[in-house]
Amino acid sequence: MCVFTTRTASAGTRFNVTIWCSDVTDVSGAQIYMEFNDSIINATRWFVPSSDPQFFMPSPYSALPAPPDPNYWHLAEGIGRIMIAVVKGGLPPSPPWGHGGKVAIIEFNITAIPTEPGTKLSTVLHIDNPDTYLLDSDDKEIEIGSKVDSYYEISRGSLCDIAITALEASKNYVVQNRSVSITVTVANQGDGPETFNLTLYIQLYTPVELQTRLVTLQVDEYAVTMFTWNTTGWAIGNYNVTAYAWPVRNETDLADNAMSCSVEVGLLIGDVNGDGTVDLKDVLAVALAYGSSIGNPRYKPNLDINDDGTVDLKDYLITVVHYGM
Repeated sequence: MCVFTTRTASAGTRFNVTIWCSDVTDVSGAQIYMEFNDSIINATRWFVPSSDPQFFMPSPYSALPAPPDPNYWHLAEGIGRIMIAVVKGGLPPSPPWGHGGKVAIIEFNITAIPTEPGTKLSTVLHIDNPDTYLLDSDDKEIEIGSKVDSYYEISRGSLCDIAITALEASKNYVVQNRSVSITVTVANQGDGPETFNLTLYIQLYTPVELQTRLVTLQVDEYAVTMFTWNTTGWAIGNYNVTAYAWPVRNETDLADNAMSCSVEVGLLIGDVNGDGTVDLKDVLAVALAYGSSIGNPRYKPNLDINDDGTVDLKDYLITVVHYGM
């Protein structure tokens, strides 16, 4: 059986099915005819496991058709088939030519996954038919006690959970008419892929929608989204910045769908610590970070007054000029 969930597999995932024969000797060949639902999986290639000590046919052998061609045909809606064979070739060794073991390995590709929570897609890998058979050393069919079908299934669980795992502002104090970047990290902690809206709200007194983005995440995938807030036209004040991931269908854990931080919008250029005054603390803070740039431990966005990525003489002079304000 080949059983998957949308947490362990997705469209494009490939898996192998091994065909065996057992409790048989004096085998000169095997033909495998398999039908399956080709609207959800498809056979991509096949292999002869000749180097495996459990391979059923000693060398030399022939494979029909030549691997990796699985001889796939689409028969009808939702019905595909493959037909392959492994037979003795050339001068055979001393009897018995074959014995129980691995006949072939078939690779399948998942082409569809369930979209609704609590549902599944499945198909029988059907080999119990007259066109699947073994031949003896006289090339006559061997009576087979049973031909055991296999089974494929992929299911989507009922857990639907989108979470905001991080929210960070590039500055906690920004001069009015300047911009600040808000970085939001969202994760899919559910059982299946999800598409949802991610909205950033800015609130001084009442929430105002800044922007909404459409996000698509596979299982266990996360995305980092950056919003830019230009404070031109916004009043001076301490703002609550909230990222909100809109709930997906059947989501019940909503506690982690929102996260907030604070950003102050002010008038004082050079007030790098946001205490309402440009004083010696601000001047010393810029001086101590002088020469640092993004990525340096001494670099702090609040100290980069002109937002050019480096704390340099320009930032220091701006702070000094506004000293005492």
